[in-house]
Amino acid sequence: MVQWPVSMPYDSPTILHYNGRYTPRPDVNVLAFAGPKMLDLPQELIDRIIDDLHDDWHSLAECSLVCWAWVPASRVHLFAEITLRRKWSRFMHPQFRPFLDMLRTGSSTFAPFVVHLTLEDLDTTPADREEFFPAFLILSKLNSVKSLEFTRWRNFGLQPVENLLPALTDLSELILNNVAIGSLGQLFGMLEMCPSLTSLAVISVTWDTTSSPISYSHAGSVQNLRLIGRPMSPLSSVSKFLDAFIPKTPQSKLGCKTVETRGWMSEDTETIGRFLDSVAGSLQSLRVGFVPASSWGEAGQTFGTHVDLQHKTQLTTFHIDDLYFSDVDSSTILSMVKCALA
Repeated sequence: MVQWPVSMPYDSPTILHYNGRYTPRPDVNVLAFAGPKMLDLPQELIDRIIDDLHDDWHSLAECSLVCWAWVPASRVHLFAEITLRRKWSRFMHPQFRPFLDMLRTGSSTFAPFVVHLTLEDLDTTPADREEFFPAFLILSKLNSVKSLEFTRWRNFGLQPVENLLPALTDLSELILNNVAIGSLGQLFGMLEMCPSLTSLAVISVTWDTTSSPISYSHAGSVQNLRLIGRPMSPLSSVSKFLDAFIPKTPQSKLGCKTVETRGWMSEDTETIGRFLDSVAGSLQSLRVGFVPASSWGEAGQTFGTHVDLQHKTQLTTFHIDDLYFSDVDSSTILSMVKCALA
């Protein structure tokens, strides 16, 4: 994984410029540093060595500094996962700026290798938010991205995502983690820009609960759905979210194979049951969790009433989270397990 900026050793024989080129330092003889035997290694052996280092990005960065022969093989792994953030530990690093500088140049060649992109903590203030607006158009060059994650965005509804999402034609996974968005209309408007989406995760996302009913035309393509609220901050208006997925006509079909849902209000349990009924023919894995709190602690008790697991003929995995902390009594849990095993 690359987390920008990457600090180079002070004695490194090369310099990483913002345009993505590795240029020898004038005061160091790169050939003497690398050694003739290293330069004569077969490319197959180089590829094997670098493949074995795929999860060690620091070593990969060092390999790519050795010589040009090591760059093509190492960048496949080095640029596979990119995280752009404004915060890092206790310090503030404008990490996204050098990456965008590299990407906007015509000579950069790493864009096809980026398959997972995470944008994190980039709108901490209104000024920061506006500063990042032009970045969406620049990031649209990463049209090989298959997985996109937005983490900790305070006002996501104001972002010009229309400059990015339509260009990501290979996008199959979208993760929204700890994101505040204006309305469900904005959320599903964004999802409509991702017709090839097969995996969707909505984790600790807040939106306006007065949203009007929504329809989602690509609901049938989603195979993996995660809908998760925090223990002390459950997801609001889950019913309206899931209503957008539930087919309105007999011809419409859902193909969800895995569903994970945790941290919802008790009044949403009936809708969750209807949604699970609509995916009864495809659902293979179900993961639920019940959290203790006075306002939604009855969710676990009502789950067994509104969710019929006996007719989920494809279900092979049923997982209940947070049993130790849950207020759900053991008889209710036992009843659910019996239904799942029936």
